[in-house]
This record gives sequence, C-alpha cells and structure tokens, in this order.
Amino acid sequence: MPSCVFRSCTNYTATVRDKKNVSFHSLPKDGLMKEKWLKVIRTQRREDDWMPSTYSTVCSEHFLTSDVYLTKKNIRRLKRTAVPVIKKHDLTVVVLSTCYCVKFQNKTP
Repeated sequence: MPSCVFRSCTNYTATVRDKKNVSFHSLPKDGLMKEKWLKVIRTQRREDDWMPSTYSTVCSEHFLTSDVYLTKKNIRRLKRTAVPVIKKHDLTVVVLSTCYCVKFQNKTP
C-alpha cells in the first residue's frame, strides 16, 4: 500500500481512494534526478541521512500542477523534469533531534 514519504503527509492508498486527483510516484531511477528528489525529501523530513526503500513514493500533492499530466487512459504521470517541491504547509513539521531523559532515584525513608 503506497504512502507518501513526506513527513506529516497523510496520503496513502486507503485515504486517497476517493480522491481521484492524488497519485503516487516512485523515485526516479536516473541518478541525477533521483539525487534532486532526495535532496528535497531529506530537507523536508529534516533527515540528512534518510534513504528510500524500494517502495518509497511521493504523492502528487508535492509537485507543481504543471508537472503532472493525464495520459490518454486518464493515468496521472509526471513530466521527466518534475521534482517535488516543499510547500509552506510542509514546513510546519517539528522534529525532535534529541530526547533528554532524566533518571529519578527512589528515596526510601
């Protein structure tokens, strides 16, 4: 079941079943384009070392509308030059980089 790799994006197959205007796109196989996608995804996720899995996808909501087109069979496709974009609402994610734990000692009377 595809889901979008953008943090805080709630789009995955079950949630968009009724939304005909959302589609999922695998990362390009071309090295240069893949690196461009990874740069945007890592920036948005705030994870410099994030690596995609074989099944990682980005939903069409993270692309310019001019980069998405319909085929003759009404299948949504991306232009070869399409790169995900970080929109204003994508930046509202807060990621904790460090977790501080405090150790409490039991004091017995």
